[in-house]
Amino acid sequence: MKIRKPIFGILILLILSLVFAAGVAVVSYQALYERSGERARLKVDGVQKTLEVMENDYTAVYDAFLNRLANVSRLMGLMLKEYMENGQYKGPILFDDGFVFQLKDGKVIYPEGAEFLPEIDPADLTDAIYADEQLISGPDGEKVPFVVFVSPIGGNYYYVDLTANKEISDSIVKTSRVNETISEIEKSYGCQLIVVSIPPSIRKNDVRKFTAKADQFKFLIAPGEEDLTGISPEDFGITKEVLQEKPSFLNYRGKTYNSTFKELNFLGEADMAIILTPMENDLVYMLTSVSLIVFLTLITGIIVILWLYWHQTYVRDNELLLEQMAAYRPSALRKRAYAIALVGGIVMFVLAVFYQSLGSLYRESSSNREALNTVMGRLKANTSDVSAAQQNEEDWAVYFLERIALIFSVNERLRSSDHLYEINRLIGTEYLMLFDPNGDETVSSNGVIGYSVLKTEKLKAFENLLKGTDTLILEADEDLFLRKKTQLIGTPVLFGDEEGYGVLLAAIDAENTWQSADERSIRDFLENATPKGNLCLVLDISDSTVIYSSSPRLVSEFLPELGYKEGNPEDLDLDTFLVDNVRYYGSYDTDENYIAYYLTESGEVLQYSFSFAGICAVGFLIIISLTSFFMLRPYSAEAFKAAARLKEDVRTSESLDMDSLDDIVEKNDDNDEPVRLIDRWRLLAPEQKTQLFLQVFLGLVLLFTALSYSVSKSNGKAYDGTITFILFGNWKHGLNLLGLAASLIVIFAFVIFIFFKNIMLRILCAVLDAKGETICRLTFSLLQYATVLGGIYLVMGFLGMNTTFQLTSIGIISLAISLGSKDIVADILAGIFIIFEGDFQVGDYVDINGFQGIVQEIGVRSTKVLGLGDNIKIFGNQNVKNVLNMSKMNTWLTLEYKLAPGGSLIDAEKLLISEMPLISQRIPEIISGPYYKGVWGTDFGNKVLHISCECLERHSRVVRRKVNHEVIVLLEENGFKLG
Repeated sequence: MKIRKPIFGILILLILSLVFAAGVAVVSYQALYERSGERARLKVDGVQKTLEVMENDYTAVYDAFLNRLANVSRLMGLMLKEYMENGQYKGPILFDDGFVFQLKDGKVIYPEGAEFLPEIDPADLTDAIYADEQLISGPDGEKVPFVVFVSPIGGNYYYVDLTANKEISDSIVKTSRVNETISEIEKSYGCQLIVVSIPPSIRKNDVRKFTAKADQFKFLIAPGEEDLTGISPEDFGITKEVLQEKPSFLNYRGKTYNSTFKELNFLGEADMAIILTPMENDLVYMLTSVSLIVFLTLITGIIVILWLYWHQTYVRDNELLLEQMAAYRPSALRKRAYAIALVGGIVMFVLAVFYQSLGSLYRESSSNREALNTVMGRLKANTSDVSAAQQNEEDWAVYFLERIALIFSVNERLRSSDHLYEINRLIGTEYLMLFDPNGDETVSSNGVIGYSVLKTEKLKAFENLLKGTDTLILEADEDLFLRKKTQLIGTPVLFGDEEGYGVLLAAIDAENTWQSADERSIRDFLENATPKGNLCLVLDISDSTVIYSSSPRLVSEFLPELGYKEGNPEDLDLDTFLVDNVRYYGSYDTDENYIAYYLTESGEVLQYSFSFAGICAVGFLIIISLTSFFMLRPYSAEAFKAAARLKEDVRTSESLDMDSLDDIVEKNDDNDEPVRLIDRWRLLAPEQKTQLFLQVFLGLVLLFTALSYSVSKSNGKAYDGTITFILFGNWKHGLNLLGLAASLIVIFAFVIFIFFKNIMLRILCAVLDAKGETICRLTFSLLQYATVLGGIYLVMGFLGMNTTFQLTSIGIISLAISLGSKDIVADILAGIFIIFEGDFQVGDYVDINGFQGIVQEIGVRSTKVLGLGDNIKIFGNQNVKNVLNMSKMNTWLTLEYKLAPGGSLIDAEKLLISEMPLISQRIPEIISGPYYKGVWGTDFGNKVLHISCECLERHSRVVRRKVNHEVIVLLEENGFKLG
């Protein structure tokens, strides 16, 4: 009979699998690409909104900065006016960032020692403030951009304030958190953001405010580049042609990214935002998915090929029983092979759905974790750390106070209520207070209310300022006078060399300045960093208030249903739940102040899973079916009829007449010659070969998994992966995708353990002695029971059952077991005593309660004994009593023979004594003897003769039968009759 060799079937399988892998890879990558593009579009929308908010913040901060610089100039003009006497200015001329100049005969007279001299047109000088932006040459000739403010002092004297543009830009970027926000957006979305100015040739609508920059093509935002000066986008592959073509893939700094382009306006310029998403994650995920599916298909195909090949060779090389003839015929094998393909396709569909969905969920969870880390970072920056808005307000307040204190120190006429009121109005504080060197309040912008630095508890922190120490800033607190939260800042004021220092105190409105700005920055960031299909919720742990929620209904309707309790927001379980009949999966992060949740709609998780699984199932079905057809093509009905041989399935009379273990022993002893391993393999049935192959394969899988886990753990990545996320991740247990997947993993692990246990048991039993084998079997039985119980407990927990309640009820369960299953407990305890007392063990020939046989197995609950006709008697361990172990010592057999009257006793004795050595040679089971022991007695005239010999108990029946045969034949052949 012609049989296809497995190698040809495996080659066909490999070809089909490669085609299958290519098809699945194309479909999978197309799905990933579409999903990536969709997510990128959502990212672009969020980035655009974020940039719009940033631009508004930038503009607002810029306008506020310029307004404050104008107020600085106005303040200096107001205070320096007190130095005017008879039209002449008698005060200080040079300051750190400005100077006083005179207008004389229509010309500007600059003071000596001034480093930067702006170009001021006398015609522009009026009673109002004058502002301009200029490039001013310094002492070294280098031109530096400055913002110039000029304020009149009185007469022909003016104060000019000079602020470098870079100082303004740095302060604005720091205050509006441009760099931090860009970095947070990149982390939150898992991408890189680039913003470049659009060249005039590409620009559709030129809406730039600053035409001087219209021809520039430059980076405005670039990842990893702090200083973009002198760096062109073309240096990194972002050319004008790229901006025109907008390719789906972009090579940036040596790496290829998925790219999405969006035209927008940022900081008054027409720009192009480019979202770069790393391709490695999608490619690795796609390759992993395809490799796993193809690997499972290959393994299943190889098993089917070998299974079909072994069936055909078994038909060719062996005689078949009647039932085998029916099962091994070609049509039956084809049906079974196609059934395997169909069932395997269904299983593949389920596995692919689970794998794809759980992989997407893990990726979303990892992405959410990055977003949560970003959210918690922003929250921490606005709470435990000094925020940029707060720092900006504090810096301006200190700047103003130090200027005012300097002027107050040299001009006591400014220390009046009117001046303090006007100064307070200019700098925008809530109120100003001046305390004398004794610590008592002398003047206030809002009227003297009698505070004392030394006696008022709230102001005692400023006591050291009376000694001339540096400026002091307090934390924001409730103001008793204004009934709102304010921040107090104080600086020392020199009243005179002999009088000492006083204190100038200012109050900043914290609620309506930096605190409100911080809250708005959090809200704006979360709104723009929460894409469609996601929900975000931030709770304050201290008072259980909701800081932010992307869905109003989440707070009003669903939080109470999900177990939300006042004062215990950390108990809220939002890892998987339903909102409007839509399931969400979530992750959370927390610190000492806040707890933040990030939730993903299940549609984002399950997207493309069913289509991917359908393709995998159909491909699996086709590959296995075609491979089976190829292997069975030569195996026709005619070939089967020609090769198959029917085996007689009838028991012989000899086998039916077996009355002891002698025939079993003889049968085993006749096959003492060693059998080659290849011969044993050939004798195995196809089902046995397939089972052994699966056991070896699953054992290797278990070993490989253990080694991979060890390696990953040594690299610090033992808990990074989908499987670990499912088994150890922080998610709500219940009848959901994660709970079912975790249960399946536990069941699969148990199946692998059973296969591995059987392999190890076979190996150990082959090398251990009888007692070692007995202990080994008992140990594996106990492990199997413990594994089953542990697996059931884990599965119950994963499916949402209250395992804590079950543990607390273990006393009741134990009582029920002791009452309803006392026989089981008794069997187990008896089995333990049998093992460790060692009265008998596997392989011993015993008599238990009158049943004789060879001990086959001593288990946790029962003992198995091989008895008559290959029958196995099973005893419950508690019923193993009256044990006779006939394997401990050799047995002496005593045989009787009755010699009939008429024969010579002396001749008979001579004959027996002479023949005993010959009989011993013909019966190898005899250890010692046989020996003639003489006449035992008489029985109705018959002389009773005794013969004894030594042998093993398990050979006693064989020896008795053979010796009887030899002695009786010997006596009869020599004319002696037996009575």
